[in-house]
Amino acid sequence: MQERAKGALVRARFTKLQDIDAPTAFFFSLEKSVVKRKQMLCLRLPEGKVTTEPSEMRKHAVDFYTDLFKADECDVDSAAELLQGLPQLSSEEQNTLSSELTFDELTAAVSQMALRSRLRGLCLLEMSHSPPVVVSAYADDINIIIQGHTDVQELKESLALYEKASSARVNWGKSEAVLVGQWRVGDIPSLPGGIRWGRRGIKVLGVQLGTEEFQKQNWEGVLDKVEAKLSKWRWLLPQLSYRGRALIVNNLVASSLWHKLIVLAPPPGLVKELQWCL
Repeated sequence: MQERAKGALVRARFTKLQDIDAPTAFFFSLEKSVVKRKQMLCLRLPEGKVTTEPSEMRKHAVDFYTDLFKADECDVDSAAELLQGLPQLSSEEQNTLSSELTFDELTAAVSQMALRSRLRGLCLLEMSHSPPVVVSAYADDINIIIQGHTDVQELKESLALYEKASSARVNWGKSEAVLVGQWRVGDIPSLPGGIRWGRRGIKVLGVQLGTEEFQKQNWEGVLDKVEAKLSKWRWLLPQLSYRGRALIVNNLVASSLWHKLIVLAPPPGLVKELQWCL
């Protein structure tokens, strides 16, 4: 039992037995749920048939990822144009990269991590007294602000150049657009990829941003989800230490709320109701 508990602790990402307090059946089921999420139980084949046959699933998975990650030719001239003007490493700097990292270099790299706090961002019209807005760009999630037809045309040209140079493609099906402010019908720019303008808001990094009514979606069902998570542990409460209870609250409840609470103010009374549940 002790060896089995140690294995389950590692696979369930817990490091100490007292964090859970008891090697119960519920505790061991955590391990099973983690493993189950990583399993492929069935796959849909190209012809539409759903198969559970291991050999067919393996073949389809291999074919899918072979096609997904196959080498695709990039346009050399487009790549040169895209990289034009970017700083390049000298031969000496290239040799330095292959050498061991020094303490001074590590210190300088860590110091640059504070750059985010020094970003000034941009100020929006009619919001001069509000904090500046910083728009972060990620490899698979980027926000673009446009003001008219000219900006859309420049965006299309930039994306076309990037696609030729990198063989990457924009997934327009997962792209959204929101119209901010007052626009005349003839001035509203047409968007690429069949995207339509929205008026209420958009979802950015898991948070609904937009009108007051639209942002209320961030808090719909939050209390019910918290109560559902906590209800699974009520029968174990008599065996849990104070530290064990705190771990459950932090790992299962608070962690799912911090992201939204940093960005938005919760509805009146929600925090009190959450505290009452805890």
